[in-house]
Amino acid sequence: MAHYLAILEESGSDKAVGIWFPDLPGCFSAGDNVEEALRNAAEAVTLYAEELAKQGRHLPDPRSITELRSDPAVAVDIRDHIIALVSSPVDSAHLQNEPYRPQNQAARSPSIVARLTAAESAACRLADFLAETLDPSDVVVATSDPSNPSWTVAVYFHSVPDQTAIRQLVSDVAGVEAGEAIRFETLAEHDWVAASLAGLQPVAAGRFVVHGRHDRARIGANRIGIEIEAALAFGTGHHGTTRGCLLALDRLLKARRPRRVLDVGTGSGVLAIAAARASRRPVLASDIDPHAAAAARENARANKAGLLVEVIRAAGLADRRFRARAPYDLGFANILLQPLRQLAKPLARLIAPQGRLVLSGLLVSQASAALAAYRPHGLTLERRIFIDGWATLVLVKRSGSCPAGNRTRASDPRTARQLQNLTG
Repeated sequence: MAHYLAILEESGSDKAVGIWFPDLPGCFSAGDNVEEALRNAAEAVTLYAEELAKQGRHLPDPRSITELRSDPAVAVDIRDHIIALVSSPVDSAHLQNEPYRPQNQAARSPSIVARLTAAESAACRLADFLAETLDPSDVVVATSDPSNPSWTVAVYFHSVPDQTAIRQLVSDVAGVEAGEAIRFETLAEHDWVAASLAGLQPVAAGRFVVHGRHDRARIGANRIGIEIEAALAFGTGHHGTTRGCLLALDRLLKARRPRRVLDVGTGSGVLAIAAARASRRPVLASDIDPHAAAAARENARANKAGLLVEVIRAAGLADRRFRARAPYDLGFANILLQPLRQLAKPLARLIAPQGRLVLSGLLVSQASAALAAYRPHGLTLERRIFIDGWATLVLVKRSGSCPAGNRTRASDPRTARQLQNLTG
């Protein structure tokens, strides 16, 4: 069973957590807290494997924690963030004939976590052992480095574990004292999204107002209201990244109306719905999480944009439906820095010349790194928006950069005749 290292990044004061995988470019997931993010992580890996299987490919071999720590591209991220070992619940070689079917969300909620503090070497050894030994469909193992000699190992269980057996496993690897020191904690059942939305006021961003059902009557006639209720997906409009993207969209629509719009990592579908409602143009929205995709689809229907917004579940941008709709005059990618870097080349190819790409999910300090990833692919900065420590970048595609879905072969005789007419 392969175990992939995941890096968990907290999104500031709201405690939302994003996950990305150094060995799985374009695979990412998230949650409103660490527990929910870890619960979604194994499913994200499996969905990623399913996408590869459709192309006749398999998951790559994972690197060990030691190998990844020696990689300068990820060493700092491993040092500064919580890391987890996530197993792929199924072998990608079998997915072409037997697609993955996610379990019921409620049945999969983690209920118990076991924690142990140990020296770095012991913690890494124990995490590897537990991830390999325990049932990957029931357990996620995480480690965190608090920048001191002691590391924390956390084991999240979806069902009630045999505590005696777990203590014995830990004792076998890390010693009797470690087995006795491990602490088990029951996590209270809690609807984190509903709790976070309770009492929230409508959020205005240009012509758009994101609101709950209870505020429907308060939306002015000259505003575009987007109604979002509690669901297992991100995007209530209150986060600085979503607001930044909506402000960027409002300004861009004053200059031109796009013909095709793309929204990668759509979450609750707020950006896709806003673009569709304001431009009356078709929008292709994607998310790796099937629960988010379902929520976005339902939100689009509830906001009278269901005929314009197509929501697909996809990992990365390999799905042929992205290319079939290209090129896009406007694209959104409100995710995390590392996935944005990994998607730079394929995402840039989907944007039309003079098209705009709006990037977010970035801390202000990460904006330059994101720009550096997209500049070699023909995208340059047009505008920055900073809100609450978060950055939204509006990039423009330089003319002459050929987008996907709109290429003509150099050997095409029509091209040769056109060039001859232009030059002669």
